[in-house]
Amino acid sequence: MTFNIEEINNRLKTSLQKSNIMTDIKSPVLKCIVTGKQRMTNNDYLQTKLKKFGSINAYTANYICSEALKVFKKSETLSDALAKLNINNCDVDCAKILSALEFYNVKY
Repeated sequence: MTFNIEEINNRLKTSLQKSNIMTDIKSPVLKCIVTGKQRMTNNDYLQTKLKKFGSINAYTANYICSEALKVFKKSETLSDALAKLNINNCDVDCAKILSALEFYNVKY
């Protein structure tokens, strides 16, 4: 079974319209507060994060990419994790990262 680009776009639009997420949010870009890496997301994915974060804005403001999150979970201190990620403590907001890590059940 093959689809042409027009059919794929129509299916995607239909899927997004059926989503319970606010319709004014269109494929937001998530930016990791630690590494600065960005990635596209979709409304279905955001829907799964509502319970944990309470709102889409809270999730996007506290987003930590999975690569960085794995390092934080395996590290004993914030400084140790940042060193493993090759990030200088001065380059990031450590208080914001510690606050965001609470959503991911990581505490130092």
